[in-house]
Amino acid sequence: LSDFNVVRDLILQSGESRDGIPALTDPVFVSANDPTAGYLLEDDTVLGIARNGEVKAYPHNIGWAHEIVNDVVGGEPVIVTLCPLTGTGMVFNGEDASGRIFVGVSDLLFNNNLVMHDRRDPGDNATLYPQMLSIGVAGPREGNELALQPLIETTWRFWRQLYPQTLV
Repeated sequence: LSDFNVVRDLILQSGESRDGIPALTDPVFVSANDPTAGYLLEDDTVLGIARNGEVKAYPHNIGWAHEIVNDVVGGEPVIVTLCPLTGTGMVFNGEDASGRIFVGVSDLLFNNNLVMHDRRDPGDNATLYPQMLSIGVAGPREGNELALQPLIETTWRFWRQLYPQTLV
């Protein structure tokens, strides 16, 4: 991707305000057997990450409400994203050369897909990262790429079978 003007011209306002949909940062997790996880149904969809001996599930219904989770799994910062409009779940490395990356929900859409903003950048000049492109298309970090990382998207039932020690 080299012409960010083309992308910027296709970014639309969604009607929300910046961070009007609150991203989660370092949320509290419980074990799969904890009674507070009982709201999850067997066929509910989760995004799952297993890294360095730690396993976490991010239910789609949390993603619908918050779209972004800035978290740490197995000692490594991650950015877990779910765009409710496109149903696209992705996980990115949450650290770059300047430290931990914290992103929020901008108020923008690119091709009906979530656009994140970098909370490290001041005011209205925040770097914008369309989820589907995973690259900064505007702002001081334009051209910086968020490194995509593996995840498993599956049912809560199957995730628990794979990883009974999971947190959720």
